[in-house]
Amino acid sequence: MRRLHFTHGSSNENDEDFLTYVERYAMYKQMSEAQRLQFIAVLLRDSASDFLDTLAPEQKDTWHHFKTAFMARFGRS
Repeated sequence: MRRLHFTHGSSNENDEDFLTYVERYAMYKQMSEAQRLQFIAVLLRDSASDFLDTLAPEQKDTWHHFKTAFMARFGRS
């Protein structure tokens, strides 16, 4: 069984894979969008958690907005 993991926002992590994993887990658990946004806050650590704290309300009001902001900051170029 694959273990649920955290992301720290470091350059050696594949944050796109992390978000895909979270989306699959949320679908499996039948989480609402609000629950998914609460859940992601638990999974983020270090600079990724700090990043979440600095987002404007409109950047984290929907999963799409959060994911767009997260990938703009941590996604691979």
